[in-house]
Amino acid sequence: DISFVYLYCAINENHRRDKMRIPENQMKKRVDIVNNELNKELFPSFVKKIDSTNLSDIETLKLILKSNNLI
Repeated sequence: DISFVYLYCAINENHRRDKMRIPENQMKKRVDIVNNELNKELFPSFVKKIDSTNLSDIETLKLILKSNNLI
């Protein structure tokens, strides 16, 4: 089986996370561009969406696993 999960977060959090990347991997202004594009996207119903704004990496992973009945 294949599962699809769309992880998203608030734009301010997205910018904060981007600054944590090494400089050559930072998206900078592209964060807003990609965010706008994804906000327009109509995902099929089989795509699970998880707002990770206030979640740690571990909490996010647990939600992904739980949503796919893996835990």
